[in-house]
Amino acid sequence: MRRRRDTSHSQREWRQSQILFSLQSFVLYTWDGCTRNMTRISLVLIRPFDRRRGLMGSQYRLVARMARAAAALAALALPTGAFAQVQQIQLEEVIVTATKREESLQDIPLSIVAQTGELLNELNLVNAVDMATFVPNLTMRDTVIGIATVIRGVGTVGGNPAFEPSVASFIDGAYLGRDRTTTTAFLDLDRIEIVRGPQPLFAGQNAVAGALNLISRRPGDALNGYVRTGIGTDEENQLEFALGGPVTEGFGARIAAIVDERGGWMQNGDRMARSSEDTAVRGTLEFSPSDYFTATLMTTWYESMGNGGTTEYAYCAPNDRPGPGMRAFNLCNANPSNGIDDVSWDGVDGPSALEAVRAARLPPFINFAGMGFPAGAFVRSEEPLTEATERRTQDGTRVNLILEYDAENFSFISQTNRIQFDFNQLTDPDATAVNFYPVPIFNSYEATQQEFRVQSAPDSAFEWMAGVYWQESVFDNNNLGAIIAAAPGPRSPIGVTPVADNRFAPPFPNDTYFDEEAEWLSGFVNLGFNLGENLTLDIGARVTQVDKTGQMQNGTGHYELNNAGQIVSLLHSDNGPGCEIGTETNGFNAFLRPPRIDPNTEVCVAGRVDNSSTDPQIQLSWDVTDQSMLFLRYAEGFKSGGFSVGMSAPDVEQFVYHPEEAETLEIGLKTLLADPRLELNIVAFQPDFANRQVSALAPVFFGAPEFIIQNAAASSSTGVEFDGRWAASENLAITFSGAVLDSTYDSYPGAACN
Repeated sequence: MRRRRDTSHSQREWRQSQILFSLQSFVLYTWDGCTRNMTRISLVLIRPFDRRRGLMGSQYRLVARMARAAAALAALALPTGAFAQVQQIQLEEVIVTATKREESLQDIPLSIVAQTGELLNELNLVNAVDMATFVPNLTMRDTVIGIATVIRGVGTVGGNPAFEPSVASFIDGAYLGRDRTTTTAFLDLDRIEIVRGPQPLFAGQNAVAGALNLISRRPGDALNGYVRTGIGTDEENQLEFALGGPVTEGFGARIAAIVDERGGWMQNGDRMARSSEDTAVRGTLEFSPSDYFTATLMTTWYESMGNGGTTEYAYCAPNDRPGPGMRAFNLCNANPSNGIDDVSWDGVDGPSALEAVRAARLPPFINFAGMGFPAGAFVRSEEPLTEATERRTQDGTRVNLILEYDAENFSFISQTNRIQFDFNQLTDPDATAVNFYPVPIFNSYEATQQEFRVQSAPDSAFEWMAGVYWQESVFDNNNLGAIIAAAPGPRSPIGVTPVADNRFAPPFPNDTYFDEEAEWLSGFVNLGFNLGENLTLDIGARVTQVDKTGQMQNGTGHYELNNAGQIVSLLHSDNGPGCEIGTETNGFNAFLRPPRIDPNTEVCVAGRVDNSSTDPQIQLSWDVTDQSMLFLRYAEGFKSGGFSVGMSAPDVEQFVYHPEEAETLEIGLKTLLADPRLELNIVAFQPDFANRQVSALAPVFFGAPEFIIQNAAASSSTGVEFDGRWAASENLAITFSGAVLDSTYDSYPGAACN
């Protein structure tokens, strides 16, 4: 049994006035041959906080930009898990469930950050990306396919939609499976818990870097609720409400909803980019017919829409003239997919514009992006060339059923989860202002999860826990791209005759279909031993078996011709029967096919992942005093292999990547000082990784490069994390936190050194 330390001091109250330390880390990169060293250092900035006004997201961005300009290395960010402990500016005990039990944050030998829902609302942090600014050694940023979450320099970054995150994300105990599900606005949260470092025992599910868990509010024992609204610059509007409480004796309910709109904060020509709209509704029913049994049913529906991508290309309004750089190549709003337009650069309108284009197709050619387009080959279109803003929509549902039975000496918990989401996106992977290769992406994910857990009663002389977890999931990813530029020669896909000796084939579809089916089965056990009055040893392990099958088809589709032999339309290739596991079809890679080959080319590759792992965790805790604890922790982590999904179907060896393995050693101190108004937590850590799964750009014959996943040999990190809070007086409370991180690729065969 882990001895509970004295926290009676925590009931001392302090007035609600505060000064918050703002911490932001910056990164220094150094290179030694092919080895990359990353050093992360946190700086401190002090700033008053006005509880009456708060800050809107756009104001935070403005302050951050000012801080970067002034300090050259720092941007505004507020600290971390210590905030959750402040709440109403008093050193009160914080209860978390990171170990699947309700325990005091100061009693758990882990590096944990906990932030309350009240604090998130006070600081107007509306989603996980905003929240990450407050947590040292946690980074969340937008990418082409979703959110890249990184803890202690380790995470899943890249353009592979099938890439599972190294930071396992949960909502109310349900594993989300993909990072993009953390992008939606927070709804009626009780708290957020971030656990740093490999978490094989209580999280599992690929948590080699750490875990993130969002916990929603329950109905409560009394009628409670709120209505919250906010208005900000850049057309930011938010409305959230919640109402909960007992309906009858033993039965409670709660309903919550939110609408969060952001009008965009980037001006691009005559339009605003990076706008978003999130809507979510959640209903909760809680049934407790006795003191020993509770059943909780939670159902959530959400929808998220946004425009803009990680990179915005310059957009020219219909009546604007381009700058010299754009005018030199006639690229502003050029749209080769639209054919000839009524407007041209030299003012020639209507059909005569066709003659202007033909006249422009004369030597000498310029080597634009290696594609051989002639100077002046593009004609301006009234239709914006990219319509340039990339767009994405996401909608999904989550259903959680939690059954809890508390006997005299043990507890039994069953949790069943059903998760489903659809994610659609229009992206521009050719990374130019020319509409050369637009790609609509359609993703869908479904998962059914079941966990059974039995554990000792709280404060038992001998603490133990055992559980089994099962998950079945299906993931589909369809990229319906179309390479639409073709020059010299016929440029429009409609009404022209294909020319066999074109340097480039006429516009053609390039479709990629990927399907993955996965099954997880794992069991875990944890035992706690008292080695003395003040010494506790926890030993546990998780055994995991993962079986995945993946299939990817890639094809250029077909032309539909009329009687005159002209292209009438483009037909996207069908998702056909596919190929056998461990095989690949013969033929050219559809995206990289040389000119003048049959466009009706289909490529298929299929593979299997069959991984198993046993990952231990050992923790030794020593209560030095009633208010101080030293701990030593060793843990191993496992992230399953998977499939590399890009714009083209690779061969089998490139298609399947292997498991990633991690181990970490941590030593920490959690203590209370200064009679005892000062709380200080320090953790030093050293994780090592083998077979790191990384995403890299692969060179291509022509066109846009693509991401593939490969296993780097090894990497290691060292660092220190700290946080604390200090009740300096009855009118002043100070919180602080920070981190120092040094991360290095020890070996990386095949890495690009330039």
